[in-house]
Amino acid sequence: MASVFARGAVGRFTGHDCREASQLKLSENKIPLQVSLQKAVTRSFAVPEPPGQSAPALEWDELLGYLRAIDDFNLPPLDALLAQTDVVGDPAMPKPAECAVLRWIERVFQEWEQSFPLEWELTHKLRAFKPAVAMASLSEETFFRPGQHPLHQMLDAIHSAAIGWQGDLGRIGQPVTNLIDKAIADVRGCLDQGGDMAAIASQIVAEAQRMRARAEKLTERTIAAEHGRLRAAMAKTIAADLINGQLLKYTAPSELNAFIRGPWYDSAQLTYLKFGDQSQQWRDFEATTGQLLLAMHPLAPPGTMPARNGFDWHAFCPQNCVDYCSAFSMRTIYCSAKWQPTSTCCSASPRIVPGTFPPTDSRLGPARRSHSQNDSGRRSRPMV
Repeated sequence: MASVFARGAVGRFTGHDCREASQLKLSENKIPLQVSLQKAVTRSFAVPEPPGQSAPALEWDELLGYLRAIDDFNLPPLDALLAQTDVVGDPAMPKPAECAVLRWIERVFQEWEQSFPLEWELTHKLRAFKPAVAMASLSEETFFRPGQHPLHQMLDAIHSAAIGWQGDLGRIGQPVTNLIDKAIADVRGCLDQGGDMAAIASQIVAEAQRMRARAEKLTERTIAAEHGRLRAAMAKTIAADLINGQLLKYTAPSELNAFIRGPWYDSAQLTYLKFGDQSQQWRDFEATTGQLLLAMHPLAPPGTMPARNGFDWHAFCPQNCVDYCSAFSMRTIYCSAKWQPTSTCCSASPRIVPGTFPPTDSRLGPARRSHSQNDSGRRSRPMV
């Protein structure tokens, strides 16, 4: 908001000065602007009166009374004030310098809404600050020093807390609207009855900063959760690609389907998630997968291995394959009749798909549970 006050004061929003500040990343927080903008505002927004048509000037109390009575915040403050004088037939007008300040306030709000837009509901609520801002600008010279007045700091803090707010957030977004309503009521009460504007602004700024901190933490958790889901989905694809690549080289017997589609596929995902696909562990897993399939292929072609009971694979697998499987608690090979093709890997040649791996006993050997107990007597379905 402070930068908008400075830009609106001189009536220029582009130029060499702005470009240099952007390139150097300077801000009013690092280099406070101590020079008052009051003269620049009066010079830039003053409108000469037509000769011979000067109107009487409003008294100070009358001017503040009209500003307090504004109820249509969509109108510029000067237009809303003149609408009230027309209704009562008061020919008086604010002084030229006061008219210039009121025009400037409207320009500041327009620039603020265009440069830093929020949801329409919040934009409409924040327009209720116009009368209070107008009264402060007419009565306090410090208001013309960007970032120095409590109202500047309050509006900046509220805007920062409102970033990302949406009308469909329900109870989650209620604290933002409550904060704006409270700030408006406190500011209007302070201007009407007198009070410490700095203390009110300090409370609102502190609450807005707490809300912003909570929103940032929620955003970080949401990003982390989404990143985890994306990594898990990527792990499924990359693990399937690795095993499918080995299955293209070596045809797996049907009795090995459930093991490859289940715990071996899960182990590939865990290896990727823990070490990545550029690690030595990932290369070892790929080599072990090829050794496992190669060991099973020549000794046990499809249809020659027991189909109803789990079998001890020590006789078929190299020692490093057994050690690797044991490290992941994969003790026994089962054949599952619950196989269904997936979009990740499905073709006419053997492919790895997720499967169900039932629990086994703690010994490295065949389970004490027959295949007929696992799938109601159905034989293993070969891969297609």
